[in-house]
Amino acid sequence: MENLPITLESYEVENRYVIDHELHIHKIEYRRDPLTDVWVRINKNASKKPRKKIREEIEDSPCPFCKENLFKETPKPTDFDRFLSYRSIAFPNKYPYAKYHFVLIPNYEEHITSFSKLSFEDFYNSILLIREIGEYVVSKDPEYRYLLINLNKGFYAGASQEHLHFQVIIEKDLHGTIGNFIRKSEKYFSENKRFLIEDYMETERKIGKRLIKEDKNYTLISPFAPFRNNEIMGMVKSFGMFFMADIKLKEFLKNFHRILIKYEERFENFNMVFLDTSLLKEGKTLPIFRIGQRFRYDMGFLEVYHGEFVVNVPPEETAEEFRKIVHDTSL
Repeated sequence: MENLPITLESYEVENRYVIDHELHIHKIEYRRDPLTDVWVRINKNASKKPRKKIREEIEDSPCPFCKENLFKETPKPTDFDRFLSYRSIAFPNKYPYAKYHFVLIPNYEEHITSFSKLSFEDFYNSILLIREIGEYVVSKDPEYRYLLINLNKGFYAGASQEHLHFQVIIEKDLHGTIGNFIRKSEKYFSENKRFLIEDYMETERKIGKRLIKEDKNYTLISPFAPFRNNEIMGMVKSFGMFFMADIKLKEFLKNFHRILIKYEERFENFNMVFLDTSLLKEGKTLPIFRIGQRFRYDMGFLEVYHGEFVVNVPPEETAEEFRKIVHDTSL
């Protein structure tokens, strides 16, 4: 092709899994928008994913994440069976958006649709299963070390199945807002020999208005510039969640489980991302998580085409409300 005035940058990765003894290969393409430098992921096969249009269609369909359907409906890795720990199970995403993209069901033996119905034992075991997934990926691809635990809770938050499940993605590089956070954290550490997230949390601690809860394992705030309505953000006080001693990890996860229960009780539909740093060799940040409310129609032109986050609930109000919840429930 003749010389082009602008270079169009992209790269491709493959996600492979087996379902019904048949090998499936998904090609995920990453493209950089030449006008804004925003990265976009494309999986053409994902367009074939059946999307339920109304809540009733989801509720009336056989659940692929329950034990009577799971082993015939879901994929497994090419080199061994699914990850399994008691009632928790993980397997490759059938319609992936990354080379390593897994679905994690905290309890596949019961049709669990809410955190209030999910036992702490199952929640805890599912998190330990994530550690196993991370070790597996690093053993295959040592450069893949960014561990992301993601959640679409509820139909309006993008969940295609109501059975409670996480999506675990492990990446070599990060784009978007989390990639920006990583790059800014690395620059900040290089200049100050301190963690950006720790200094930001210290700032919020001194101001106090948006601080919700703090103990020896984590700090919880409503961020100064929230991405979603009623957003809360947490920082884990460890170089990685899986570097914590067993007793401290269990203490933190009990609180995290309660946070998810209370957030769900209040808002029902929400998204979550948890960036864990346990796999990084020399991480320049501590683990963080963000949880934000979703409405039925909560994205317009500013979010879609301006790339701006628009909210109508000040974070100070969110913090005030969650401080009351913390006080009432001893989070």
